[in-house]
Amino acid sequence: MQSIAKGLTQQYTATGTYTDNSTQNITTSVTWSESSSGSNASVSNAGGSQGLATGLNVASGITITASLSGKTGTATLNVTAAQIVTLTVSPSSQTVAAGSTVPFTATATYTDSTSGDATNSVTWTSSNTGLATVSNGVGTKG
Repeated sequence: MQSIAKGLTQQYTATGTYTDNSTQNITTSVTWSESSSGSNASVSNAGGSQGLATGLNVASGITITASLSGKTGTATLNVTAAQIVTLTVSPSSQTVAAGSTVPFTATATYTDSTSGDATNSVTWTSSNTGLATVSNGVGTKG
């Protein structure tokens, strides 16, 4: 069973076993489908990306199926919550007078290409607490 975060992809490969016990990669020959009716995952049949599954919504137990000449093979895919790809702090550079404060914000970009305010979710630190500190207090983070 494979797990991917929402917005990420997983490449599946189909291998055919023939009556003479030989095997062959048939990824580009099979028809790919998934059990979630396109709402939780999609799997490509397009040239050059056959068998490439994309996690669309959080779900478990999605069946990925490869079919050819009445034969099928299956695999199971779970899609987990989107994960943080990058964090951006704003402002990126700031000058402040001694004794004054300036608010910073953190914006997270996720694997599903969404973004959101992460200011209250991150842990803030200063590289030189002798010169500047940053709050992690409730209501004053950043």
